[in-house]
Amino acid sequence: MSTKPAALNWLSVSVLLFSGALLPLAFAPYGLWPCALISTAVFYHLLHAQPAKRCSLRAFIFGLGLFGHGASWVYVSIHDFGFTGVPLAILLTGLFVIFLSFVFSLPFYIYGHVYGQGHNTCSGKKNSRYSLNSILLFSAIWVIGEWLRSWLFTGFPWLYIGYGHIDSPLASFAPIGGVFFLSFLSLTLSCFLLNIAISLYRTLSKMGSAKKNVRSRNRAAAIQAIAVVATLVVGFILNNVEWTEKVDEPQTVSLVQPNVSLERKWDPYSSPGILEELDDAANQHWHSDIQVWPEAAIPSLYHDIQFYIDDVQNRATNTQTNVISGVLYDNQEPFEIYNSIIGIGSASGVYFKQKLVPFGEYVPLEDYLRGVIAFFDLPNSIIRRGPYRSNAITAKTQTNHNYIVAPFICYEVVYPDFVAANSADADLLVTISNDAWFGRSIGPHQHLEMVRMRALENQKYFARSTNTGISAIINHHGKITLSSKQFVQDVITGTVELRTGQTPFTILGSYPIILFCFAICIFSFSRKRFNLG
Repeated sequence: MSTKPAALNWLSVSVLLFSGALLPLAFAPYGLWPCALISTAVFYHLLHAQPAKRCSLRAFIFGLGLFGHGASWVYVSIHDFGFTGVPLAILLTGLFVIFLSFVFSLPFYIYGHVYGQGHNTCSGKKNSRYSLNSILLFSAIWVIGEWLRSWLFTGFPWLYIGYGHIDSPLASFAPIGGVFFLSFLSLTLSCFLLNIAISLYRTLSKMGSAKKNVRSRNRAAAIQAIAVVATLVVGFILNNVEWTEKVDEPQTVSLVQPNVSLERKWDPYSSPGILEELDDAANQHWHSDIQVWPEAAIPSLYHDIQFYIDDVQNRATNTQTNVISGVLYDNQEPFEIYNSIIGIGSASGVYFKQKLVPFGEYVPLEDYLRGVIAFFDLPNSIIRRGPYRSNAITAKTQTNHNYIVAPFICYEVVYPDFVAANSADADLLVTISNDAWFGRSIGPHQHLEMVRMRALENQKYFARSTNTGISAIINHHGKITLSSKQFVQDVITGTVELRTGQTPFTILGSYPIILFCFAICIFSFSRKRFNLG
């Protein structure tokens, strides 16, 4: 009987594209987390017995569906705010999706090399499709690919499978191993469930005549079923574990959402009106312990608007209010502009953004790309990375208890280890953003979901203020306790807890799961290379 792998026909291409496009339904705003299990199970099944190059090709096609749907919001940024025509915007978005799909596909060459056509396990079995080794290698390779995307070319840490489980029974594992650990669990369990379903079907339909093979297959499926149930039980137990503890009294926080359009934001003639609107919003909430204003809320350079900041300082000091606001900070010698967060009133300190957005805040290969098209000449793409300061923002309660605020600007919250490292000593996490760049796409919802995961990983409250929404208060279990609507001028007021302590993930970060995945790859290569049993 021929063992030649199935050709890449129109049906397999369609299934790969569809299963890839299905995966983003697990993420916000849809929140259909079972789609992550179904999508990856189908993909794993279609990689069986494929040679290395064909595995990569199938992964590339799957990636086109995944990123074509999940990262479609890039088109809005390029077309609506990059002043780029429809044909060119479609081209640039397509190239972006193709590049991400290519990066996604590269690690799966390893899977095809180890378990592809002609592979023989050490026990002599050619069909190791649903073996534990095959499943673990598949999961490890996927997670390594996610990790690769977190830093390659400054990183695009988006659409990790773990995010789709923020509301699933697996969520409670996040404080232990973070989003990569959730991805690994999701992938492994989806393959287990696939194997269980196929074994059950074959048993009921009496497929296969060798009783020994049937018993072996059913035994493996039974063990995997036990593993699935055990994982769910442990997850349920972990739901009741508090890794951090509350300190002091809850703090009242007001999140200001000005809803200023990007065109108006940097129009010098609009600056007085924007400042007046900020005053109106703030004046109604000086009773709050904390006010958070969004990214670059003050529409001018820090030293050019010092008179206004001094005025806010006086009002906030008189009411013992901590004001945390975004502003562009201009360093004088040498002259550079930093995207920053400043503490005003009872709050103090300056934080400079560390993770800059390519093309949004700086232009790679600037000398060659500026002037080519309007997209590369965006007005705020002149930002520089500022000097790093640990514990940069501090605040006070009404009883003069000092506490540390871990600040993050926009894109920075999508880096799990960066947030963990800066959250270790903090009592409260704050992020400011301007998601107007996403328009009315799925981007703002995905961005908020990642903030939820950071709160859960570190088990600390997150206060999130954005220009156009979605502003939100997120508790230490990653649940939204209060949120705003999009594209409305609003101030939402709620309470946050100050919490101290560290989760295992805060302490260790993603290193354990990443090293474990590399160990699986090395072990798989060794088994193939040395024909180990």
